[in-house]
Amino acid sequence: MEIEKIKSQENIENNFENREFKENKKERLENNEFKENKKEDFKKKEIISLKDKISIEKHEEINDILEYGLLENYSKLNKEKKEKFKEEGEELILDIVFMIDKDREETFIKSPEKILDKIKKWLISGFGDNPYSIQQSKIIFDNLKNKFL
Repeated sequence: MEIEKIKSQENIENNFENREFKENKKERLENNEFKENKKEDFKKKEIISLKDKISIEKHEEINDILEYGLLENYSKLNKEKKEKFKEEGEELILDIVFMIDKDREETFIKSPEKILDKIKKWLISGFGDNPYSIQQSKIIFDNLKNKFL
């Protein structure tokens, strides 16, 4: 009888230790999983942040190319025309980014007239249909091509 009590007590203790060991192991696994998920989330945020940074840099580079050489004529526009021209320029930047991201070769080699027409329309909207707008659109196109192709 005494031996059975001792064995029973040992079983209870062993079961308790096993249960405690299993619970600790489960807790460690959950903590490790949480840490891994946290690392993955951080990596994803870093990747998204990097994509945003690249996109912002691309926008700025395109904006710089579009603005180059226009300051003198832009300064002659009235306030309303400046605002409209700037808004259309922002739309043009988005179009250019989309076209470049979609297919650079298509944009600059296979079908350059698409991007060239967009640039020309934008310049004509601000400065009128004249040789300056046509010449400047070609310069802008060439600068974009040199930068992004």
